[in-house]
Amino acid sequence: MDLLYLYKLAFQPLEMMPVERRISDAESTGFGADWLTMVIQIACNATNKTSDDVLYNMSLTECNYYLINEIRKTDKEGNIKKRNSEEINKLIYERTFELGREYYKQNYLEKENGNHD
Repeated sequence: MDLLYLYKLAFQPLEMMPVERRISDAESTGFGADWLTMVIQIACNATNKTSDDVLYNMSLTECNYYLINEIRKTDKEGNIKKRNSEEINKLIYERTFELGREYYKQNYLEKENGNHD
């Protein structure tokens, strides 16, 4: 797995928030140590695990789902929701083409240009 895919996977739960909220939260927290501490605390409260256990043994994706569930508790308008199948299919389609381009580049273009690893 490449690093970009892992990054996208880790933050995928946050896509359930409206775009305006994501931008606002990102600007106010910066996804730094303060934000990570908040996410760890929420995951600890939800699972009754220690902060060390959450930090070292729980994926960021799972922690972000606990964050979304916590935000959902106060979401009176129902803005926190999963994407529909059409949106998910579009993401899968785009990722498939991205992987295909990478495969072609690594296996054909580099060899055609004389880059033999």
